[in-house]
Amino acid sequence: MDGTPKLSRVKVALSGLSHVGSVRTNNEDRFLIADITTGAEIQGQALDGHVLTDRGTLLVVSDGMGGAEAGEVASRIVVESLRDGLVQAPPFVVAKDALRGVVEQVNLEIHNEAMTNPSCKGMGATLAAAWIVGSDAYFAHVGDSRGYLLRAGHMRQVTRDQSMVESLVEVGMIDRSAAESHPQRNVILQAMGARPEVAVAIERVELRRGDFLLFCSDGLSGKVTLDEMRDAILTTATLSDACSRLVDLANARGGEDNITVVIAELDGEGLPETALNERMTRTLKSLSAFDFKLGAGYAPPSAQPTHSLGSDPVADEAAGPKVYPPPGHPGTPEAPPQNELTLNIGTLPAPKKSED
Repeated sequence: MDGTPKLSRVKVALSGLSHVGSVRTNNEDRFLIADITTGAEIQGQALDGHVLTDRGTLLVVSDGMGGAEAGEVASRIVVESLRDGLVQAPPFVVAKDALRGVVEQVNLEIHNEAMTNPSCKGMGATLAAAWIVGSDAYFAHVGDSRGYLLRAGHMRQVTRDQSMVESLVEVGMIDRSAAESHPQRNVILQAMGARPEVAVAIERVELRRGDFLLFCSDGLSGKVTLDEMRDAILTTATLSDACSRLVDLANARGGEDNITVVIAELDGEGLPETALNERMTRTLKSLSAFDFKLGAGYAPPSAQPTHSLGSDPVADEAAGPKVYPPPGHPGTPEAPPQNELTLNIGTLPAPKKSED
């Protein structure tokens, strides 16, 4: 034994790619991969895997929107301020609370910039991120950029689009097949900076050795199917090759929007193997959810130990502006308290949690 605590021996291989697409002239998407212990951006040296540090690794994808270059400003603030906020978080903190609190602060930063800077008026951005701490990944989500989990050959969307169409599915007005061609499928219900409050959907994923995480903007998910994402990861030589293949596929199908993808592969002795017949949903837990019936605010997590996690990507989505319907300013109430152990992210990852 080398004396290294077992939970710290988690390796993460990483790659990301952002492309302007085939139609647009500027790229409003941004992504970031960062070590939260040091705050350093992780680039090429991590493609073959780096050991997870005490405070973990952050993956972020953000799709900016707004006039002139305002969308680029919004997505840059999302990725950089989220990293900086987590780096500065106190050493003893509940991971989900730190993540939600920092996202709310970043949202207010973007909103204030949009209100005070005329060139940034109306800007906003989506957020899809994972904070990998110990043997868990905490997903944070605002808007319609997406996060997926690939395990043992099975791929699932973990995030759920905060969109008008998804709200219609939620209340039973349309079914999933109708949602794929709905004329309002580009309308999202909230975005970072659109108003002072934001409801951050957070999921915890208990990681297994050999898991893959994929995050992308809708420039990819609107053109590439779930099966195609899975096949690109499993049949290419490197994660970098998988990113390139997916971006090329989205461009070949029109590439009307910017296209961004980040892929992570998890390995190491600090992660358990996937148990025989273990259900993926058994390792997924909703910690705070977007309330589709309100159009904003938090919904209590289900009383069940698992939850419904999104839908298949929409194929061949037509490009179009994203519109925010009037929110009615319903407020953002506190999420219900969770039985969550405090993570000592300044020293060692948390001890193994009791069953939820």
